[in-house]
Amino acid sequence: MGHGFLSVSLGFLLASLPAFGAGTNCVWSGGNGTPPYDTWATAATNLQTAIDYAGTNLATYDTVVVTNGTYTVAAGIMITNGVTVVGFGGRDGTFVNGNGLSGAAIFTLSNAAAAVTGFTITNGANRGVYVHNGTVRDCAIMRNSGPMHSGSGFYIASGIISNCLIAFNSNSGHGGGGYADGGTIADCVISNNTSGSAGAGVCCGSTTPILERCRIIGNTGNNEGGGLYSGTARNCLIARNATLSQGGGMIISFCGLWDLCWGTASWPMW
Repeated sequence: MGHGFLSVSLGFLLASLPAFGAGTNCVWSGGNGTPPYDTWATAATNLQTAIDYAGTNLATYDTVVVTNGTYTVAAGIMITNGVTVVGFGGRDGTFVNGNGLSGAAIFTLSNAAAAVTGFTITNGANRGVYVHNGTVRDCAIMRNSGPMHSGSGFYIASGIISNCLIAFNSNSGHGGGGYADGGTIADCVISNNTSGSAGAGVCCGSTTPILERCRIIGNTGNNEGGGLYSGTARNCLIARNATLSQGGGMIISFCGLWDLCWGTASWPMW
């Protein structure tokens, strides 16, 4: 009777999971890990396994859907092809825990068509996301920490980070929330990040990065630009940031006459 109850329960759970059409690989801790991982019953249990399979079979598969739950990773997740990785439960239901991962970012994207959407990305000891190219959207990038390097929540060189919450990240270098050498950061909330040097919210390596419609609030650093250091800000709210040095709110390269950039140009903590 016990085995019958287990079979019924598993059948009910599989029936309750959403069905997807062709082109989708599934990740679920209860899957049996049988390629091509295109049903919940045969789902991969490891994100990288499903991503690699999709990447080598892009003519058929281009999307990896990860069902609700927490996925703890022992190595950085690499997306080198045009694969979209989706957290089915969104950032409130699908979590990727770096478990103190220090050798790499939790997610690294290096293809213009690569995308990560709908996850809480947390507890990395290097970076939450490293965007060489591609898109990260609708994610929460939180409580990642790093040593003396640039960008603990994120590092972006090209591509876009949009509609993300970037909060409570920290490091002893630049950009506790994130570091941008290029790309666009749009419609994000960047708050309560800390750094030992410049740009506790976001620090930019050049004037190239663009921040649009972002709220940069409550970040604290030990050097210039507690909220934002360098880059171009457009229609951003920059408020209640602090630093021991100059530019508690922002030190930015460009804020146009018609670009509504609110913030304190100099607000030292003392």
